[in-house]
Amino acid sequence: MVQIVVAFAPKTLKTHTSVGFSLTLPSNKPAQLLSPTVGVPSVQHLSSRETASSTVLFAGDNPFVQADLFVGMFAVMCGTTPYALQIVFKDLFNNLMFAGIYTDTTEGREAEIGFKTRFATLALLLTLLTFVDIYFYPERTFDVVLKQQYVVWAIFYTDATLKIRREALSDPPVFAKDSRLFIQIWHIFVAALLWADVSESVTGNAIEQAIRGLIGADLIA
Repeated sequence: MVQIVVAFAPKTLKTHTSVGFSLTLPSNKPAQLLSPTVGVPSVQHLSSRETASSTVLFAGDNPFVQADLFVGMFAVMCGTTPYALQIVFKDLFNNLMFAGIYTDTTEGREAEIGFKTRFATLALLLTLLTFVDIYFYPERTFDVVLKQQYVVWAIFYTDATLKIRREALSDPPVFAKDSRLFIQIWHIFVAALLWADVSESVTGNAIEQAIRGLIGADLIA
């Protein structure tokens, strides 16, 4: 069961219960003093260790996010930000990254369409996975849901990296510019960062331990 505390709540006590979720509004303090806390797992479903280290986003009590969740979010931001910025800075990013990347041939257009279909498939899988988690596995915590999505992102960027490799060796060539070294390095970096995060290996744990060492474990426990 997940308990959600709403910041702008009336002072009277009201409780609404649905499948797997409950909304509880305490009446013993003014609504404006309530700190909005999202996604706090019910203590009765967690062990003492899980209660101490569960990944939640705190607006007031705890300003930190579990390190491996942050690393996954950072990797996704790295991979998608250029596409988002192209909406605002169209000419800059078209000339820098998008326009003229592929040759004006059938093979070039197919390579360009290949990225579009992959992004659409990624969106489909993320939406479907989230829907399944919410409706069929309501006991899953939000950090588990995020980690599952990072797996999908890691698979996507691995495939994108291999796609670029195949295009670099294609005959006839489909890449219009002289070198695609930077593009290859960038995709390898994002894919490696995602897989390191998914496996909970050195990347996320090292950052978490460094933060704990700098500011004290009690603040992020």
